[in-house]
Amino acid sequence: MISIFAILGLVFILTLIGQDSVIYTANKLPISLVTLVELIEPVIVTLLAILIYHQIPNLQKIIGGSITLISIYFILENENF
Repeated sequence: MISIFAILGLVFILTLIGQDSVIYTANKLPISLVTLVELIEPVIVTLLAILIYHQIPNLQKIIGGSITLISIYFILENENF
């Protein structure tokens, strides 16, 4: 039963609220910025998996997440929105 509530929470929080916020911000901010920030979603989901399910990502996922965050940082640092 706890797993069902956890999955429903992820569905409602990450999918419904997340997609609604993307649509809302796409109307207010440049679409290039919105799609760039969407790349953070897999990293956030991985962090939630650690907190909720106590699943530790393997080295490949840690390296991929780090590359994603570093890339987003450099793009945001050099882009004029």
